[in-house]
Amino acid sequence: MHKDNDTGVILDAHMIGAKATELIAEATLAIKLESTVAEIAYTIHAHPTLSEIFRGSPRQSGRGNP
Repeated sequence: MHKDNDTGVILDAHMIGAKATELIAEATLAIKLESTVAEIAYTIHAHPTLSEIFRGSPRQSGRGNP
């Protein structure tokens, strides 16, 4: 993530990895709304997410690890 040093506004974000698709929407919204790094840092983020629940469902059903 890159920010404007004077304003703190997020300019862009780059992501690589298996969970990048879960994060890119938030980064895109932050850039579109000209959010600052501080605004994102102080945002309450939901946990667990739906994808985390889905991933854990085999263990909860007694069928082992995904």
